[in-house]
Amino acid sequence: FDLENWGWIKGLLGYKEGTLETADAQIRDEYASLRKFYDRKEKEWISTRDQRRRNKLNTDMRWADDRMNTIKRRQLIDFLATHTVIPKYGFPVDVVELTPLSHIKESKNIRLERDLRIAISEFAPGSQVVANGYIWESAGLKVVKDRALDEYWFVVCHNCRRFDKERRTSDTSSLKECKGCGYKFSKNDIKTFITPIFGFVTSRELEPPKPGESRPKREFTTRPYFFDYQEPKEEEFNIGKLKINCRYSSHGELAVICKGKKGAGFHICFKCGAAFSKRPKSNTHKTPIGEECSSLSLRGYLHLGHTFTTDVLTISLEEYTFDNGRTDQSFWYSLLYAILEGVNQALGIRRQDLDGCLYPYEGRIALVLFDNVPGGAGHVKRIMDKQNLYEVLKSALDRVKNCTCGPETSCYGCL
Repeated sequence: FDLENWGWIKGLLGYKEGTLETADAQIRDEYASLRKFYDRKEKEWISTRDQRRRNKLNTDMRWADDRMNTIKRRQLIDFLATHTVIPKYGFPVDVVELTPLSHIKESKNIRLERDLRIAISEFAPGSQVVANGYIWESAGLKVVKDRALDEYWFVVCHNCRRFDKERRTSDTSSLKECKGCGYKFSKNDIKTFITPIFGFVTSRELEPPKPGESRPKREFTTRPYFFDYQEPKEEEFNIGKLKINCRYSSHGELAVICKGKKGAGFHICFKCGAAFSKRPKSNTHKTPIGEECSSLSLRGYLHLGHTFTTDVLTISLEEYTFDNGRTDQSFWYSLLYAILEGVNQALGIRRQDLDGCLYPYEGRIALVLFDNVPGGAGHVKRIMDKQNLYEVLKSALDRVKNCTCGPETSCYGCL
C-alpha cells in the first residue's frame, strides 16, 4: 500500500483510478442524469395540454424525484462499503450493484450487490434475479460521463485452450500466436471484453413480474482462466511413482469471461449503457430509463470480463507418460475436481473457498488451484507441503475409487 510515501492516497483519490474519486463521479453523474430527465419531463408537461400525456409525465417526474431522494438519503457508510472505499464483510475488493430503475416501492428497499466475478454472469444483460418478491431483469451497464470502461483483447487458443489477453489501446491486437503451442490466431479468434466496473441497471419501463413456482433460468455462465503469476515459489515432491512440480504465488492473475448467448457476446451502447444479445434492427433503441438513443453508439460482439489477483498453486506431473485415453481435457478436468474435493476432505477447507482451471504449457497441462475469496486467503499454500499433498491425493483417490457413477457418464455424484 506504500504507507511510508502516502501512496495509498492515490488508490483513493487518483484521477479515474481512485476508488473514492470513482464512486463520487459515479453518484454525481447518476444524480445529474436524473435531474436532466426530470427537467425535460417538466418542460414537456408545461408545453402540453393533453391530460393523458400529463399523467404519464407526472409518473416519470415522480420516479426521477424518488430516485434523487433515495440517493440523497442513502447512508454514507453503506455507500462507501458498496463501492469498496471501506471494507465490509468478507472484504470483497470489486463489488458492483444491479440498480433497479423501477417506480414500484419495493425497488427502494433492496441492495443487489455481487462480487464482479459473479456479477458478470448473474447481472449480465438479460439475466434475472429474484429479490423482495419480484424478478429484476438486467437491461444494461451503468455508464458514467467522462469515465471509460476498461477494454481488453483476449483469445482462447483453439488448439490447446490456453488463454491470453492484453489491454485494448488500438483497433488492432498484437496477439498473433499461442504462447503454449504456437497456433497462429486468425482475426476472428481475437475477441474483446469490457469490465463493467460501474455496475448494471434494470429497465425503468419494464414492470418487474412476480416469480412463479420455478427459479428464473440462469442464462449465462463464466469460466476462469489463469494467465500469469508473480515470483512463484517452486518445489518438487516424489509421491509414489509421481514426480510432482508445485508452484505457489500470492499474486496469481486470473480472468473470468461471460461470453453471452452461444458465445456471441453483447451489443452495448457506450452512450446510455443499454445492452442487447442481438443488435436492434432500428436506428434507435430505448435507454434503461426509457428515452430514445441512437444505435450509432452501439458496439457489437463484446464480452464481459474481469481480471483479479489471488493465491494460486499450479500442479504439474513431471516425467510421467499418459496413455491416449488420458491426454484430453476431460481427464484433466476430472483430476482437477477430484483434487479440489480432496483438499476439502483432507485439509478441511470449504469447497466454495477454492476453485480451479487448466493451464496448457509446452504441450502439457498444469492443474491450477486458486483461492476463491477476494485477494486470497492462503488456502492453496497449505497444499505445498509433502504430507498435506499426499493426504489430498489420497482423499481424491478415495473419492473416485468408491464412485458409483457409470463409466459412460460424468461423475455427477462424486465430483
